[in-house]
Amino acid sequence: MKHQWRVTKYNPAERNSEGHYMKDEWVGIFELNETFDGKTFTVDDYLEVEQKYVDAAVGFFRETNEKYLTLRNWQKYESGSASVKPYGLDISTDFTDNQSISINSLPVVIRMMLRDIAHCEIEIKNIFFIHIGWDFYMYIGSAFNLPAAIDDVNRSGLFVEECTSPHLETEIEI
Repeated sequence: MKHQWRVTKYNPAERNSEGHYMKDEWVGIFELNETFDGKTFTVDDYLEVEQKYVDAAVGFFRETNEKYLTLRNWQKYESGSASVKPYGLDISTDFTDNQSISINSLPVVIRMMLRDIAHCEIEIKNIFFIHIGWDFYMYIGSAFNLPAAIDDVNRSGLFVEECTSPHLETEIEI
């Protein structure tokens, strides 16, 4: 994919020379009520950041002008953070592997992945992808540059950095 970005809540200025993030911050909903940098991590803190990620994913997809995405390798977990209160998310919602979804379903899928309720790769083959990794790392790839989405995400308080997704499958041409 020609253009790839890492979208995170982590300020690149807080990375060391090897790219490791050095500030102590929460990395998931499972850390609610713990203390980071002298402040208790609350549900409101979580939901505010989660909404920024949802808005970022929707914004990048919207700028492609495509209509549908495909969920690849869909897995819904029965344990782990799925036991965390849903906070407004209908966790009974289920999808299937290789299902096509529209922009209307994308927020639910992103929230389920950020909350460790489900996992998949979201893609339009050879055009666009969204990968959610551990610790609130989101990777976006596109065959086209998406400058409006990048600007919107940067204004939101999240950070966009050029970065190859570590979740890409290597394709071998025969």
